Amino acid sequence: MKHVKESIKNAALLAHPSHHATLAIFSDASDKTAGAALNQFINDSWQPLGYFSKKFSDAQARYSTYDRELLAIYMAVKHFRKMFEGREIIIFTDHKPLTFAYTKSNTNSESPRRTRQLLYISEFTTDIRHVSGSQNAAADALSRIDAITCPSPIDYNQLAIAQERDSDTIKTLGLQSNLSFKEVNLPASNIKLLCETSTSYIRPYLPEEYRRTAFDAVHNVSHPGIKTTRKLITQRYFWPSMNADVGKWAKVCLQCQRAKIQRHTTSPLSIFSPTERFEHVHIDIVGPLPTAATGHRYLVTMIDRATRWPEAYPLCEITAEDVAKALYEGWISRFGCPATITTDQGRQFESRVFASLSRLLGIEKTRTTSYHAQCNGIIERWHRVLKAALKARLQTARSWISELPTVLLGLRAAMRSDTGVSAAQLTYGCNIRLPGDFLSTTRDDVIMDSAYIDQLRDAIRNLQPMPNQPHGNTKPIFIHRDLQTCEYVFVRIDAVKKPLQAPYDGPYRVLKRDSKIFTLQLPNRETNISIDRLKPAYTIAEPDVPTDTIPSTCNKQLTSSASELHKPSNSLKHQNDNNLKHQNDNNLKHQNDNNLKHQNDNDLKQQDIGNNSIPTRTTRRGRVIRLPVRFARGGIL
Repeated sequence: MKHVKESIKNAALLAHPSHHATLAIFSDASDKTAGAALNQFINDSWQPLGYFSKKFSDAQARYSTYDRELLAIYMAVKHFRKMFEGREIIIFTDHKPLTFAYTKSNTNSESPRRTRQLLYISEFTTDIRHVSGSQNAAADALSRIDAITCPSPIDYNQLAIAQERDSDTIKTLGLQSNLSFKEVNLPASNIKLLCETSTSYIRPYLPEEYRRTAFDAVHNVSHPGIKTTRKLITQRYFWPSMNADVGKWAKVCLQCQRAKIQRHTTSPLSIFSPTERFEHVHIDIVGPLPTAATGHRYLVTMIDRATRWPEAYPLCEITAEDVAKALYEGWISRFGCPATITTDQGRQFESRVFASLSRLLGIEKTRTTSYHAQCNGIIERWHRVLKAALKARLQTARSWISELPTVLLGLRAAMRSDTGVSAAQLTYGCNIRLPGDFLSTTRDDVIMDSAYIDQLRDAIRNLQPMPNQPHGNTKPIFIHRDLQTCEYVFVRIDAVKKPLQAPYDGPYRVLKRDSKIFTLQLPNRETNISIDRLKPAYTIAEPDVPTDTIPSTCNKQLTSSASELHKPSNSLKHQNDNNLKHQNDNNLKHQNDNNLKHQNDNDLKQQDIGNNSIPTRTTRRGRVIRLPVRFARGGIL
C-alpha cells in the first residue's frame, strides 16, 4: 500500500531540470485536444519536467489523423521551446507515419501547412521516434481532457424529460414580462434544456423533483449562509419561489446547525429559597494540587448556604469512601445533618456509598446538570478566593497544607460585600479574634438576666434569612424563543473539543422542559441539560437526519419558526385552548365591524378570483408577487 501511494504521489510530481540529462517530448492528439509532456532521462527512468494540453479549434478538429498528430508536436515544441532550446531533444509519438516525415524522398507532395510545421520543428530536432500507446500514458491523458468530466448530481437527460412534463408551468411563467425562456444546447452533447435568460446568467428551469438535489450540490460544498446560498443558487438555476425554498433548506441543514454559532443561550440565574443555618450544604472537590509531604493532594470543600461558613479537608485520594468519611467526620459531627446537599455529577458523589450515607442520615441529595457550574456557583466561586489566598501565602511558604488553616481563618472572618457581615458573625453571632486584634470587644457591664435571654430567644426565632441577590453577572439575557415549543434541540459541547470538532451535538428529542432544565432523550439514556447549553433544532424528516435521534415517524414540514415546525408540548395545551377561546370571543365581538368594513373588498375579491383575473408576477430571483385587488382593479398591470 505504501508503494502504491508513493507511485501515485510521484506520478505527476515535476522533477528538477538537469543540464546533462537527455530531453524528450512525448506527444499525442485526440479528435479535439493535443497533449504533450516534456521529460528527462535520469537513473534509467523518465522524469516529467512539464505538461501541455490545448484544445483544437473547429477547423483543426477536422484535420486528418496525420495532421492532428503533427500539429500536436508543433504546438508542444512551441510551448516548451524555452526549456530545451540549444540542447538535443527527442520527439516520441504513437503515430508511426510521422517517424518518416524527414526521411521520405518525395517532399513536394506535402501541403504548405505541413511543410511550414515540419520546417519549424526541424530548427530544434529531426529525431522523431515511435512509442507504443501504453508507454505514452501522460500525453494520451492530456489529449483527452474533454473526456474527464465532474460527476453531476443531476441527470440532464431526465431533466429534459421532466421539463416537458412541466411545460404548462413554464408557459405560465413565460407570460411574465421580466422572464425570458429559450432552449439551450448543453456543451458536448445534444441535450436541449429550457433556460431562463433574462439575466446575464443562463439558468436552467428545474422541476420540483430536482430542486433539492441542486440545492444540496451547491450548498454542501462549503455550507455558506442563507444569503450566500441564495446568490449561488439564483445564478445557476431557476424555479418559482426559489428564495423561500433555499432559505428553508439552508435553515434546516443539520451540518450548519451543528457547526455554526449564532448566539449562545444565556438564561437568568435562579435564586435559592432562604434556608436556616446548616440546612443546605454545597460540596465539591479541588485538585489535584501539588503533592504535600504528607501525601495530600486534594481538597474536599464544603460551604453552608445560609451563613457561608466554609470548610476544606485535605485528602490523599478522592475515593467515594474517603469523601463520605470527610463529610461525616468533618461536617456532620460538628454542625449536624443538613437537610439538603448539592454536588456536581462527580463519580464520588454518584456512588452507592454516598447515596447510602445520604439515605441513612435522611439527607436529600441534589446534583447539578453536566458542564453547568453555575448550579453550584456558591462553592465554585469560593474556590477562586481560596486558591488566590493559597497562592499569595505560598510566596513566603513551601507547603500549602500547612498554610490552609491560616487561610481558612482569614476567609471565615472576612466581611462579605453582599451581606455586610462575615461567615463567623452569621455562625457565632460575633467576630472571631484574629492575630492582629489588640483590644477585646467584650463588655463587662452586660447583665444577662432571664428576661433578657427570653427576649433574645424570641427575637432570634422570628429572624428570617435575607435572600441573596445575584451579583457580578453582566451577560445580557438571551433565550431562543423557539426553545419553548421545539421538539428537538442541539446540545453545546462544553468538554475539551478536538480540533475542528463541531461545537454542537444532536439533534435530540425533548421529553420535558421547564424554565431552566430540559429532559432530553439521548441515544442510550435520558438526561437533564441546562437551557444555557441548548439551541432549537430546525429539522425536516430526511435521510441525513440521524435515526438514533429523530424517529422515522417525524414527518414534519418546515415553516417560519420552530413553533410551527413542530407540534407544541403538552404543557402548552391549556394555553393554546385559552388563546383559541379568547380569539373566538374577539372574532364574535368585531364581526359586524369587520363585515361592514371589508364587504366591498371581499365582493370584488371573490369576483376576481372566480374569473381568475388576479395577476401574479415572478421576479428574477423567483419570488411570486400577487398584487392587491385594488391595484388589479385599477388596471395598473
